[in-house]
Order: sequence, then C-alpha cells, then structure tokens
Amino acid sequence: MAAAAELGGRRHRPENFLVESAHTWREPASRALARQASRQVKPAYPKAANGFCTQIDEDGRSLHVKSVDRIHMNPQNRRKLAGRVIKAAEAALAAKNYVSPVDVLVGIGWLDSAVLKHWQQGQVDYLERVVQTNLSRISEAMKLFRSWAAAKGLVPKETHYIARTPRRQTLRFSKRGGPTIEPLCRTHWLSGELPKSKRERLAEKASAPELVVIHPLNSAWTCHRCGGTGNLLVMENPGPACMRCVGLDDLEFLSAGNALLTRRAKAKSARHAVVVRFSKSRGRYERQGLLIEPQALAEAQRNLAQQAVMSVGKGETYG
Repeated sequence: MAAAAELGGRRHRPENFLVESAHTWREPASRALARQASRQVKPAYPKAANGFCTQIDEDGRSLHVKSVDRIHMNPQNRRKLAGRVIKAAEAALAAKNYVSPVDVLVGIGWLDSAVLKHWQQGQVDYLERVVQTNLSRISEAMKLFRSWAAAKGLVPKETHYIARTPRRQTLRFSKRGGPTIEPLCRTHWLSGELPKSKRERLAEKASAPELVVIHPLNSAWTCHRCGGTGNLLVMENPGPACMRCVGLDDLEFLSAGNALLTRRAKAKSARHAVVVRFSKSRGRYERQGLLIEPQALAEAQRNLAQQAVMSVGKGETYG
C-alpha cells in the first residue's frame, strides 16, 4: 500500500486502517487530544427527570439546579453579586435598623414583593419556590450577606415566621424545610448600636405579624367554605373566607383613631386582627381598625375611664 495519500496538502486516513504498512497512518495530535479529553470522567451532576441537575446542599441532600455552569461562580460575577447584596442589605438596615435574608432577596430583585405577601399569607407553600433564580445563586448570595453582616458587627437574632392567617402556621423557606437552612433564613441581623430592649422588640414584632382582615369594596363575594358572605373576609389559598369559618366572628371591631385605647385593648386581647380596605385614590390598602376580643376591649375602656376620673380629681388633664 502506498504511503498516505496527499489530497489538497492534507493527510487522510486510508479506508482500510487495519492494513499493516511500513507507513502506518497516525491520527493527528489535535484530534487525539480532543478524543482523549472526551473520555475523561466528567463531574457527577446527574440529570433529574425534570431536566435539572443535582447538587448537594449543606445537609447532604441532593438539590436540583437549573444550570451546572452556575454552580461555580467566577470571581467577576461574584464581585458583582456582592455589590448588589451589600447595597440591598445597607438600604434595609438604614430603613428598619435590621436586615433579613428576605430583605436582600427583594432588594436585589430576585423576589417580588407582591409574591412575598402571598407567601406571608400562607398562599405559597415555601418561599424558595418563587425566588427568581437557582439554588446555587441563592446560596452564594446568602453566604455573602452573612459575611457582610458579621463583618459589620450586626447582632444575629433568630425569629419565627408566622403566616398571617387564622391558623398562624409556621412559614417555610425551603422545599424540604431542613434543620440547617431554615434557621439561617429566619435569622435577622440587628444593629449593634440599638439598646437590647429595642432589639428584642424588633425581633418580637417580626416574629408575630398581624392577621389581616379585608373590608372588600365589592360586597358580591362568596365564602369558599360555606358559600356565605359578610362585611369582612380573610383571603385563603382557595379564595375568600368569612369570619365564621375562620373563627373570628366573635371579635368586635374597634375603629382607628384612638391610639391609646387601641394599644391597651390589643395588649389585653389574646386574638386580634387588622382590618384594611383598599383605597382607589391612593392605590393601596389602608388600616381601618382592629378586631378585638370584646372582654379585652371592655376592660381597656374601663381602665381608661378610671384613669381619666383619677386625673380629673388630681387636677390633671388625661388624654
């Protein structure tokens, strides 16, 4: 057999490459290197049934992420993400004297504030589901956030996220609700310059959000449980629910305007709910008053009346 044929200045492989010859055909070096690289073992990111790839979380469980390319973030993208995280965290801290992982997710644009309200009202089963990025980037952003908070000397305080529903169930951040990730997501970072008492009040306020009851503009609504209706409703996943079905029909309405009476009655009532109504002119829900236990309201009114009488007897003005 003749030496390898020359066509157009290129060496081509003979048709019968098993033929032994003094001039045995050899594969070009570049092609051999490419073939060798293709045989190397690739990282074990097995495909899931839904087309996602598997990644291992901090608890040793497999997670599904949208892209293997984003599991290892390059330094330039990491610096950009760090800048966005710090900007969002500093804005929240300046506004509220504390900052949470949720504040950061909203601030960098990965979590819509309207969707967040649905989760807070128990209408979304877990927050991770509605964050608009993959788990790898969320994890990286939270690591950057915690590093910034620790370096800034902020005080960590784990809080309890309770749904704004009559059942007051605990809200979940991750799909599996693991014992490692959930406490990290619930931790608020408070300014170390605040007194301890104020830090405790902030943590308590964040842990127990108020139940919201709506005074609807449209009276033609139907309770999804019993088919009834009423002046007030609570939004649930299937639809609006009446006061009787959610167990709030025994509460008494206290209109807004008397701040002192509202504080006293609220402090004495084991159950309460904020009543809001949508304002078309302002384009938002506005507070109308509270639903309070009748005995708590009566006791608060009685105590204020007694204090007013005592103040008048002493020649003082009570208000």
